[in-house]
Amino acid sequence: MTLSLRGFENLALPIVLGCIAALGGIILVSLPFKFAVTTLLILCMSIILMTFPGYAKNIIYFSMVFFISVNLDINFWVHKHVGSASSISISISWLSSSVLMLLLLRDRLLNQRKLRISGELLVLFLYALWGCTGFLRAEYPEYVLLELVRLMMGGVILFVVSNELDESLLGKLVTFLLLAVLFQGLLALIQYVFQSVPTVKLFGMTKVKELFPGQVVHRAMGTLGHPNFLGYFLELTLPLCFVCMFNLPSGFSRKIAGLAWLVGTLAIVATKSRGAWVGYTMAMLFIMALQFRKFLWGIRPVVRLLTVVLLVVLILAGSYPVIKKRLLGSDHRSASVRMPLNKAAVSILRQFPVAGVGMNNFSESFKKYDTTGYSRIFRGYKHVVHNLYLLIAVETGLIGLSLFLLFLSFPFYHALRLCCYDYRGLGCDIVGGICGGVWGHLVHGLFDPGFVLSPQISTLIFFMIGLVSAYSRILIYKSREV
Repeated sequence: MTLSLRGFENLALPIVLGCIAALGGIILVSLPFKFAVTTLLILCMSIILMTFPGYAKNIIYFSMVFFISVNLDINFWVHKHVGSASSISISISWLSSSVLMLLLLRDRLLNQRKLRISGELLVLFLYALWGCTGFLRAEYPEYVLLELVRLMMGGVILFVVSNELDESLLGKLVTFLLLAVLFQGLLALIQYVFQSVPTVKLFGMTKVKELFPGQVVHRAMGTLGHPNFLGYFLELTLPLCFVCMFNLPSGFSRKIAGLAWLVGTLAIVATKSRGAWVGYTMAMLFIMALQFRKFLWGIRPVVRLLTVVLLVVLILAGSYPVIKKRLLGSDHRSASVRMPLNKAAVSILRQFPVAGVGMNNFSESFKKYDTTGYSRIFRGYKHVVHNLYLLIAVETGLIGLSLFLLFLSFPFYHALRLCCYDYRGLGCDIVGGICGGVWGHLVHGLFDPGFVLSPQISTLIFFMIGLVSAYSRILIYKSREV
């Protein structure tokens, strides 16, 4: 029996694909579980993209936004280090943003579309450029390099989002973020209630976590690896959920936003992060001040506001024992050591006021340059000061701190520009919600190192600042047309 050429091709193709699949399975089995899951997710996303090419951009954006808070990073050049970057972390979010950047560059070449270098991106570049001076004096120059790589990767996400000109697509990005908040909130509550959650073991976490030597605590942390990191995530995003709950045009979307806000508020209580509670409170006061007039227009907004107030009262009443114990109970001297550590950091800043000790080198230099002796509070391990601004000032000097604060001030700058144009609408509300979250986190930074210690929260900050920049650009352009 003679086998035709076409028959041979039909027979050979399944065999080759089967061999590739078998080889891929062997490689996946040999990988660490976390890496294997990440690889499988990437393969699944690739198959979905090939199946639905018309929705490719939406799918890539979804993977970028939703997986910001999911700790499935693949890490290279890993160091045992406490700081803003201890490895080169390749996340699903960053891979997605890289694909989107390639699409932007292709669009630039084919359609002669002008790409925008935003003010935020320029200041970020100047901050990174100033950080390069750390190579001249840092104890560990490789840590400076790791931080510069982190800033570069964040800059890619900022560049991609700030160059998005489709307002409807920006609205979808907000919806994707709401879904991420809902996911983290539900997972955190399940994690807090049950002793162990099998799905959470993928991220190396259970209900009980040893945060510092000898300190085993019961706090929710979602997939972010630390209760404070989950607190950062929620205080940044819940104000946006609150604004969307009142202002999104779709009733279904408003329900998703309301559920995310409710579940997220319960979850932030379960983090037991006092700084996050303060930051969230300040963020909500900021939002209430912005939205106050809207609450007085019509019966429906008043009813919604009263419902929210009732829910807050019920949440506070139900969680009162947890809050009381956390505020008045033993905290392993966590609160009492903050001021001595601040004094120790100030003593280093006085020695290096202009350029600092080098990016990402605080924990390595703390005990060496501290003249007060308070840094010895960290016995047997290294850590950083519990103040975002002192941390940046000591590492990059007052010039670096100025550039850092200038970068974080851009959302408020864009909000003021929109006010000057007297623009009102959903986009302006979303910008206000993001500003509220950033404001809450800046307040939290007075008591904690803040987003710089978490790759996921750093990515979230870059994404949110890029989102504000994109909305501001679109809305101001529309206002000028009118």
